[in-house]
Amino acid sequence: MADPDSHLHADAVEPPASNSSDKATLVGTLVHLWPFIWPGDRADLKMRVVWSVVLLLIAKVATLSVPFTFKWAIDALNGVGSAPVEPSNWALWLIASPLLMTISYGAIRVLMAVLTQWRDGIFARVAMHALRKLAYITFVHMH
Repeated sequence: MADPDSHLHADAVEPPASNSSDKATLVGTLVHLWPFIWPGDRADLKMRVVWSVVLLLIAKVATLSVPFTFKWAIDALNGVGSAPVEPSNWALWLIASPLLMTISYGAIRVLMAVLTQWRDGIFARVAMHALRKLAYITFVHMH
């Protein structure tokens, strides 16, 4: 025979449909995970999040500068006045400017990779802390 209170247990386990669809959005997920990303009791993890965001912004600025280095190299080869090296110095303009811009392109690409790896390394402790807390909450909930 079925337990008369079985419908109460089923309702308690399954959240309402509107609540689950609210959490399925990007903002809902961020709001739900925010205490794990920005833990109130861990100032060291908060600083890691701040530094990760700073490194992310610097990497994005470096990414945005890559097309400009290409433009400056092409302008230097064409002799257009927007190149960083003035075309009045013939030898410097012909040799140094395109080489300089090509080298700066490579340096910026390396800088982007270094900043990305550095950011991931700094944020790893925050991610592992959040993962441990979520795993513990899930374990306690299941048992």
